[in-house]
Amino acid sequence: MTMINLKDHYPFCREDCCMDVSEELAELFAACDRREAAYRSRVRYHKAYYSLDRGDGVEHMALHVGESPEEICVQNEAKRELYAAMRKLPGKQQRRIYAYFFMGMSMTEIAAAEGVGCATISQSIHAGIRNLEKSLGNAEKGRKG
Repeated sequence: MTMINLKDHYPFCREDCCMDVSEELAELFAACDRREAAYRSRVRYHKAYYSLDRGDGVEHMALHVGESPEEICVQNEAKRELYAAMRKLPGKQQRRIYAYFFMGMSMTEIAAAEGVGCATISQSIHAGIRNLEKSLGNAEKGRKG
């Protein structure tokens, strides 16, 4: 058995907490420490530091906390309202908005697929968005009132 200090291995431990562990576990802790030191050395050598305001997702990964059940329910309700409003749109607007926003197609690609001009697609999408705003605005008023 080997004595280790948990404070050395767990950052949330604020005070010394010594514990007897098996030789295999002690070697595993030592190997992890060596791997982390080697990683820090490589980062330092290659100057691979990341700024959290860089916009490359590091800040989000570092700060993102899982969503609460309440947030998930609110998001699901918002999606249901959006899909209900989408179902009320005329077929062309519905199809074009879905292709543009959900499938990530450009207006040019949608126009080519439907054999119409890009301006037609743009007008249709904007009219559909206005209809969605009206429909969702009415849903919002109904929920509050």
